[in-house]
Amino acid sequence: MKIKPLQKGDTLAIVAPSGALVLDDLQLGIDFLEQNGFQVQLGKNLFNQSGIGYNFAGTEQQRIQDFQQAIDDKNIKAIWCARGGYGAVKIIDNLDFSSLKNNFKWIMGYSDITIIHNQLNQLGIPSLHAVTAKSYSPKNSIESYESLKSVLFNQSLNYELQLKNSRFKETEGILIGGNLSILYSQMGVLTKEFFTDKILFIEDWYENHYHLDRMLMNLKRNGIFSKIKALLVGSFTRMDDEKTNPFYHQEFDSTAYEIIEKELSDYDFPIIFGFPAGHITDNRALIMGAKLKIEKKKNNLNFSFKY
Repeated sequence: MKIKPLQKGDTLAIVAPSGALVLDDLQLGIDFLEQNGFQVQLGKNLFNQSGIGYNFAGTEQQRIQDFQQAIDDKNIKAIWCARGGYGAVKIIDNLDFSSLKNNFKWIMGYSDITIIHNQLNQLGIPSLHAVTAKSYSPKNSIESYESLKSVLFNQSLNYELQLKNSRFKETEGILIGGNLSILYSQMGVLTKEFFTDKILFIEDWYENHYHLDRMLMNLKRNGIFSKIKALLVGSFTRMDDEKTNPFYHQEFDSTAYEIIEKELSDYDFPIIFGFPAGHITDNRALIMGAKLKIEKKKNNLNFSFKY
């Protein structure tokens, strides 16, 4: 697949496949794109609202229309999802990504956007797990945006980090995954073959510890952990109850990590904890559907992507 670096002057679209938002939510993200030389095209229905029990960014048809138009428009060079929340699952089966094979463009986002990453990666199309337009904030780490720009402009992405790991061995495989709750909800759709010989990334927030255990058990009973080559664990934060969880405000919840390590103790694949990605201020870009090589470099781990 031919993937060209973006150039200053290129047009990026912002669309909202999930939750509702207002212009003020996006202004800093728009400023970021414009300051880096991009033209910005907002989805026609971006600020619409619709729904029963949850406020979506417009009706399903409106969200499909905006997203499909951004996919098919050859003048748009990348698509930045406005936010996560909930709703991408309600439109995913009506989106046609086939044109991206000949007219590739990055689709960027995280959280609820996990379902879009999975759909693209199943088609052999890489995508960018990264901050959404709404989550742009001066409070976020410089690395969050430098890593995003590195992929868009230079096509390269490498990290050297000192992270806790269990049963480490040098590993190479296609990176897949994202938000664990979304993966859990897709167990009737994603096949074992999708996970075979892959490096699986997971992160989550605002989940009970027992529900984390339930999700792990679901993947375990579906045979997912017997297929993967390695597990890369991002942030787990705001877990369980603030009054009873002493790690509630930690970006890498210690109890959540203990649950993961315990439930997966029967497997021999490496588990790497504390990767800076997820619902945290240091949310670094990951290229989903790309080959990731993880190797030791003195006391650090080196992560290098190829696609």
